[in-house]
Amino acid sequence: MRWKCVSALSMVVVALLVSPTQAGTTYVLGADAGEQIGKLLKLQEPLSGDVAMSASVDGSSVVVLGKKAGKTVFKVSLVHPLSGEAVEKVGGGFALAKHQAPASLLEELRKRLAATDELVHWKAINDSRVPTNPPETVDERSSLDLADVFAAIEHKLTIEDQEGARRLLETMPPAIDHWARVEVAFFWKKLGDDKRVNEMVSGIGEEVTKEHVALRLAKEILQGGTIDFLAAMKGHESAACDTVLAVNLLQRFGKLDEARTIATSIRTLDPSCVPGWETEISLLLLLDKKEEAMTIAKAAQKAVPKAEGLWQVLAYLYQESGELEKAVDLLDRAVRVGKPSGGSLRNLLGTVVRNSDNRQRYLESYLKRHRADPKDTISQMIAGVILHYENRLKSPISSWRRWRMYWVILIGCTFTLR
Repeated sequence: MRWKCVSALSMVVVALLVSPTQAGTTYVLGADAGEQIGKLLKLQEPLSGDVAMSASVDGSSVVVLGKKAGKTVFKVSLVHPLSGEAVEKVGGGFALAKHQAPASLLEELRKRLAATDELVHWKAINDSRVPTNPPETVDERSSLDLADVFAAIEHKLTIEDQEGARRLLETMPPAIDHWARVEVAFFWKKLGDDKRVNEMVSGIGEEVTKEHVALRLAKEILQGGTIDFLAAMKGHESAACDTVLAVNLLQRFGKLDEARTIATSIRTLDPSCVPGWETEISLLLLLDKKEEAMTIAKAAQKAVPKAEGLWQVLAYLYQESGELEKAVDLLDRAVRVGKPSGGSLRNLLGTVVRNSDNRQRYLESYLKRHRADPKDTISQMIAGVILHYENRLKSPISSWRRWRMYWVILIGCTFTLR
C-alpha cells in the first residue's frame, strides 16, 4: 500500500469513518410525547420482580427509572438512533444510551420495545440554523438573515418555549416580503393567535394572489379555508411546481392526507417537478404507506430519470425493503454524477458493507474498475474501505498507522491499492 495525494472525497471518507450521525442535528421530544412513550414502554405493567417503571422527557432523551419498594433499581436513557449518545438501537424509534440496570431487567425492556410496531415522534432541529442567543429587538436584529430568525422561532416552538417564540415574532421588522409574511403567520397560527394571523396575511394583496397561485393557496390555508387545488390551478398549470410551498404548509400543520392529495396533483400536472415527487413520497412515508411510496418512487425515476435526488429516495426505499443490490446500483450512479456529496457516498459505503453476502463480489468489481481506470478514486476508495472493514489489507495496520491513514485522508490524500 502506498500513498498519493488527491483532492476528491477526503472529507467524505472522514465523515464515514468517524461518525454515522448527522452533523448539526439534534433530535428532541416535546412534552406531548409523554402519552405515546407510556404506551410504548407499557408503564402500567411492572417488570419482573414487581419493578415499577416511570419515564420523563428530558429534551433529547427519555429517562426511564425502575423502582422497587421505593428504591431505584435501574436507570436507562433512551435517545434517537442517530444521536451521538446512541449505543444500541432498540425498537419504538429509540436507541439505548448510558444505563445502569441489571441485565435481566434491561433485556426485558428491550423486548418490550422490540415488540411494538409504533415509533415515537422525534423532532429534528438543525443546530447550524439556530442562533445561540437570537437578538430580540429590531435594532439588534436588523442585519440578521430572516431565515436564521425563523429557524430560532421553529426551535423555540419545538422545545415548547412559546414565550420565547412570541418575543421574537413581536419584534419582526414591518417590511418583509410576502413569503416571509406566510412564515410569520404560520408561527402565529401555531401559537393560536388568529388575530395576528389575519393581520399578517392581510398584507398579501389580492393583486399579488391573482398572479401567484402558490401565495393564494398559502393564504387560504392560513385562514382556515377549504382548498380546491384543481380549480385554483386553472390557467396557472405552468406554476404547479411552485405550489409545493403551500403543500409544505399543510404538512407542517399535520394535514398529511390533504397535503398528499395535492402533491399527487402537482406531479400529475407537471411530471418534471422533482419537488412534487419528493414531497408525495415523503408524505406517503409519514403516512406509513411504504409500498405505495416505492411505487411512486419508481414512477418518479422514469418520469425524471436524471434527478439524482430521486435516485437517493428510491435507494433508501430499496434499503428499507432489503433489496440492497438495487440500492447499491442507484447509489453508485448517484455518487458519479457531478461532485459526490457526503450523504450519497456515505450511504453507498454503508450499504455495500451491510450486504455481507455480496461484499466480496463488490470488492472484486470495484478493484477491477479501479485497475481499468486509475483515476476512478470512487472505486478505489470503496474497495479500500471494504478491505479495511474486513481487516484484509495486505499488511497489518497498527493503531498508529491506522490513525495516520485517517489523517492523510483528512488532509486530502488517498492510498493506492496493489
